[in-house]
Amino acid sequence: MRERRERLGLTVNTAAEQAGIARGTWINLEADARKTLPHNYAGIERTLQWAPGSIRDILGGGQPTPLEGPTLSQLEEAVRAIGANPNRSGPLRQWADSLLEQITRLREAEQQEARERGA
Repeated sequence: MRERRERLGLTVNTAAEQAGIARGTWINLEADARKTLPHNYAGIERTLQWAPGSIRDILGGGQPTPLEGPTLSQLEEAVRAIGANPNRSGPLRQWADSLLEQITRLREAEQQEARERGA
Protein backbone atom coordinates (compact mmCIF):
# COMPACT_ATOMS: atom_id res chain seq x y z
CA MET A 1 0.00 0.00 0.00
CA ARG A 2 2.72 2.45 0.94
CA GLU A 3 4.62 1.93 -2.30
CA ARG A 4 1.49 2.47 -4.39
CA ARG A 5 0.42 5.54 -2.37
CA GLU A 6 3.85 7.10 -2.74
CA ARG A 7 3.98 6.30 -6.46
CA LEU A 8 0.66 8.13 -6.84
CA GLY A 9 2.06 11.10 -4.92
CA LEU A 10 -0.49 10.86 -2.10
CA THR A 11 0.16 11.78 1.50
CA VAL A 12 -1.19 9.53 4.25
CA ASN A 13 -3.73 12.21 5.13
CA THR A 14 -4.96 12.58 1.56
CA ALA A 15 -5.13 8.84 0.98
CA ALA A 16 -7.06 8.20 4.18
CA GLU A 17 -9.46 11.05 3.45
CA GLN A 18 -10.10 9.86 -0.10
CA ALA A 19 -10.64 6.30 1.12
CA GLY A 20 -13.02 7.42 3.85
CA ILE A 21 -11.01 5.91 6.69
CA ALA A 22 -9.12 7.34 9.65
CA ARG A 23 -5.50 8.40 9.20
CA GLY A 24 -4.43 6.00 11.95
CA THR A 25 -6.19 3.13 10.23
CA TRP A 26 -4.31 3.87 7.00
CA ILE A 27 -0.99 4.03 8.85
CA ASN A 28 -1.69 0.71 10.58
CA LEU A 29 -2.66 -0.93 7.28
CA GLU A 30 0.56 0.21 5.63
CA ALA A 31 2.54 -1.14 8.58
CA ASP A 32 0.58 -4.40 8.36
CA ALA A 33 -0.20 -3.84 12.03
CA ARG A 34 -3.93 -4.28 11.57
CA LYS A 35 -6.62 -5.42 9.16
CA THR A 36 -9.66 -3.39 8.17
CA LEU A 37 -13.27 -4.32 7.63
CA PRO A 38 -14.31 -5.32 4.11
CA HIS A 39 -16.62 -2.31 3.77
CA ASN A 40 -13.46 -0.17 3.59
CA TYR A 41 -11.98 -2.07 0.65
CA ALA A 42 -13.75 -0.08 -2.09
CA GLY A 43 -12.48 3.26 -0.80
CA ILE A 44 -8.94 1.99 -0.44
CA GLU A 45 -8.98 0.41 -3.89
CA ARG A 46 -10.37 3.59 -5.44
CA THR A 47 -7.72 5.72 -3.72
CA LEU A 48 -4.89 3.45 -4.82
CA GLN A 49 -6.34 3.19 -8.34
CA TRP A 50 -6.80 -0.55 -8.11
CA ALA A 51 -9.63 -2.53 -9.67
CA PRO A 52 -12.45 -3.69 -7.39
CA GLY A 53 -11.51 -6.95 -5.70
CA SER A 54 -7.79 -6.14 -5.60
CA ILE A 55 -7.59 -6.19 -1.80
CA ARG A 56 -9.24 -9.61 -1.68
CA ASP A 57 -6.70 -10.73 -4.29
CA ILE A 58 -3.85 -9.46 -2.11
CA LEU A 59 -5.26 -11.15 1.00
CA GLY A 60 -5.46 -14.37 -1.02
CA GLY A 61 -1.78 -14.14 -1.94
CA GLY A 62 -2.26 -12.44 -5.30
CA GLN A 63 -1.51 -9.02 -6.70
CA PRO A 64 -3.71 -5.93 -7.12
CA THR A 65 -4.95 -4.97 -10.57
CA PRO A 66 -4.10 -1.34 -11.43
CA LEU A 67 -6.84 0.65 -13.15
CA GLU A 68 -6.39 2.18 -16.55
CA GLY A 69 -7.60 5.66 -17.45
CA PRO A 70 -8.51 8.53 -15.15
CA THR A 71 -9.78 7.68 -11.70
CA LEU A 72 -12.48 9.48 -9.79
CA SER A 73 -9.76 11.16 -7.72
CA GLN A 74 -8.02 12.44 -10.85
CA LEU A 75 -11.28 13.74 -12.27
CA GLU A 76 -12.06 15.38 -8.95
CA GLU A 77 -8.68 17.13 -8.99
CA ALA A 78 -9.30 18.44 -12.52
CA VAL A 79 -12.79 19.69 -11.62
CA ARG A 80 -11.43 21.31 -8.45
CA ALA A 81 -8.82 23.17 -10.55
CA ILE A 82 -11.55 24.49 -12.84
CA GLY A 83 -13.62 25.66 -9.89
CA ALA A 84 -10.65 27.45 -8.34
CA ASN A 85 -9.52 29.16 -11.53
CA PRO A 86 -10.55 32.84 -11.42
CA ASN A 87 -10.11 33.05 -15.20
CA ARG A 88 -13.04 30.67 -15.74
CA SER A 89 -16.57 32.01 -16.06
CA GLY A 90 -18.82 32.15 -13.02
CA PRO A 91 -21.26 29.59 -14.43
CA LEU A 92 -18.44 27.15 -15.22
CA ARG A 93 -16.97 27.51 -11.72
CA GLN A 94 -20.44 26.97 -10.22
CA TRP A 95 -20.89 23.84 -12.33
CA ALA A 96 -17.50 22.58 -11.10
CA ASP A 97 -18.58 23.19 -7.50
CA SER A 98 -21.79 21.27 -8.17
CA LEU A 99 -19.83 18.35 -9.62
CA LEU A 100 -17.57 18.29 -6.55
CA GLU A 101 -20.64 18.09 -4.31
CA GLN A 102 -21.95 15.20 -6.42
CA ILE A 103 -18.61 13.38 -6.19
CA THR A 104 -18.73 13.75 -2.40
CA ARG A 105 -22.28 12.37 -2.28
CA LEU A 106 -21.27 9.53 -4.62
CA ARG A 107 -18.42 8.52 -2.32
CA GLU A 108 -20.64 8.72 0.76
CA ALA A 109 -23.33 6.60 -0.92
CA GLU A 110 -20.72 4.07 -2.03
CA GLN A 111 -19.38 3.78 1.52
CA GLN A 112 -22.90 3.47 2.98
CA GLU A 113 -23.78 0.75 0.48
CA ALA A 114 -20.61 -1.15 1.32
CA ARG A 115 -21.39 -0.95 5.03
CA GLU A 116 -24.94 -2.17 4.47
CA ARG A 117 -23.72 -5.09 2.36
CA GLY A 118 -21.07 -5.89 4.93
CA ALA A 119 -18.65 -6.06 2.03
